[in-house]
Amino acid sequence: MGDAAYIISAAGIPNYGDEVILRTWLRHLGEHQPDRDIWVDCPEPGRAAILMRNVNPRARFVNTLWHLSRRSPSSGYTTIREFTRTMIDRLGTPELDSGLIVLRDAGSVHIVGGGYLNEMWPENLAFIAAAAHLAESRGIPAFLTGAGLMPCEPATAALLRPDVAAFTLAEARDAASAALVGIPLGWDDAVLRWQEVATGDPDEAPDIMILIQGDLGAANVDEDAEAAVVAEFVAAARARGGRTVGFIEGYPQFDGRRWSRYREEYPDAAFLSFEFLWETGLPARSGQQWLTTRFHFHLLAAAYGADGLAMVSDQDYYAQKHALLDEWGTGWPLVGLVESRSGLPEPARDLGFDSVLHRAHRDKSAVAATVYPPSTLAPTGWRRALRRKR
Repeated sequence: MGDAAYIISAAGIPNYGDEVILRTWLRHLGEHQPDRDIWVDCPEPGRAAILMRNVNPRARFVNTLWHLSRRSPSSGYTTIREFTRTMIDRLGTPELDSGLIVLRDAGSVHIVGGGYLNEMWPENLAFIAAAAHLAESRGIPAFLTGAGLMPCEPATAALLRPDVAAFTLAEARDAASAALVGIPLGWDDAVLRWQEVATGDPDEAPDIMILIQGDLGAANVDEDAEAAVVAEFVAAARARGGRTVGFIEGYPQFDGRRWSRYREEYPDAAFLSFEFLWETGLPARSGQQWLTTRFHFHLLAAAYGADGLAMVSDQDYYAQKHALLDEWGTGWPLVGLVESRSGLPEPARDLGFDSVLHRAHRDKSAVAATVYPPSTLAPTGWRRALRRKR
């Protein structure tokens, strides 16, 4: 067994929340195990490598398991599990064998958080099967952090439970996911280093921030109905003292699909692209009024003190994600994306959320110290040379 950390992530699509989570763990590794090699298995390794180019010099990017997971002859977990185990043990896929050999020699396997491990995308459950098999057959420590496993049918959960039990450490970010497979309840992985996502100059950011996503449940919302919700929100926000407007892109192309319309209706508005957010920082601050359908923007904007309104774009996936943040106490009202109403609720934030964030950061830091404890290796290379000079 080698020493490299093998991380499985949904980063590289790119989708802001998934990218923040991967960056969080790469930074943690860079600080606590700076000499450790890292393999990141993600759907778009080229994009992820560009986005993470300045985060951790020991990281390399592949899509071995993401490719393998799409080759299963069935979306049922029994078949996925058997197919994944067989391919890891016996190889036989010339395109992936080299990557599977690297995986089999990993020092640890870590499935980082997010909401991609569920039956909306059943093929992704192959990652749990792979990590469990490596733990059982090769003694490789397996970790699962900040997992969101819902929605998931009870029959599939019953099959997942013994595999998750093989992990050295496993935790879920929500109570339903924790109960599903019998693991402890934790927090979303983004809370580990949430303080690092903001821009250095948030005071210049727009007062009114809007992100209505263009995928999943929101993709089928009528354009005029969406525009009416936005108009209502902007008018009310301006009546409360807001002036400038910003439209946010968390998932490139999808979230900006109606910018051409909003640019005409709000000629002074700014479009904050994914690239801008990633390279410059999230421009969230106290005094803003947010309207968003996306989970991590709800979490992070509230963390930086913004008042907000979370709009639920579907009932199967985003409803439970925003309900989780409601349980954490952000204080943001939750409403349906398009529903009959006499008026939108007023954006709000609960001041008690600060203490929740403190507790979440403390708990996640303890998890991180278990997964990647501070390195005790003797310094090598340039680090040894630096020490000799002191």
